[in-house]
Amino acid sequence: MKLGGGRDIDTIALLRRELPPFTVLNVDANAGWAVEEAFAKTRALLELDVGFIEQPLPPENREHMRQLRNRFSPAERQRSPFIADEACQTEHDVEACAGRYDAVNIKLTKCGGPTAARRMVRRARELGLRVMFGCMVESSVGIGVLRHFAPAADYIDLDGHLLIANDLATGITFDGDGRPGVPEGAGSGVRLLSDWSSHTTHDPRGVE
Repeated sequence: MKLGGGRDIDTIALLRRELPPFTVLNVDANAGWAVEEAFAKTRALLELDVGFIEQPLPPENREHMRQLRNRFSPAERQRSPFIADEACQTEHDVEACAGRYDAVNIKLTKCGGPTAARRMVRRARELGLRVMFGCMVESSVGIGVLRHFAPAADYIDLDGHLLIANDLATGITFDGDGRPGVPEGAGSGVRLLSDWSSHTTHDPRGVE
């Protein structure tokens, strides 16, 4: 759930009441909170049993992020970790996330590709950080590459192609529990649509 407004806690409380009790609720504040607001909302979200809290503070507020994280016990952060998103865009950012966050969100379109992502995973593990793989709004071609990293991830969020009306490829599937299906065939398991270029007038990158 995207948060960062005036009804954050009310929204999650409503979902917790209305959804089945086993539903995992993860939240992303998109750097939208101030530090004291983040503390109060994190405390409330822990009571609502959220799975993780992504980017609660603006990425430049490194010292405030350290202070916020330190106000919660290791057990609380194990249950609902803080995840860096905007604060971790390239491999050079991973080091700075240690001691401020509990996990990093890696996106291929930001970090420079699969090779850089592999180095980010390795360094994150060395620093005791968990790993999430996410995406931007991108076609099945990008998601196809990303799903190869699923075995190395603690969390995955690979739904970008579902937001595109004119995806230029096909072949991405998901298991019943939301995990990406194993690629079929060679490479990433995606197939370019042969008629895509002939009928679309959209951006050729596959994003409207």
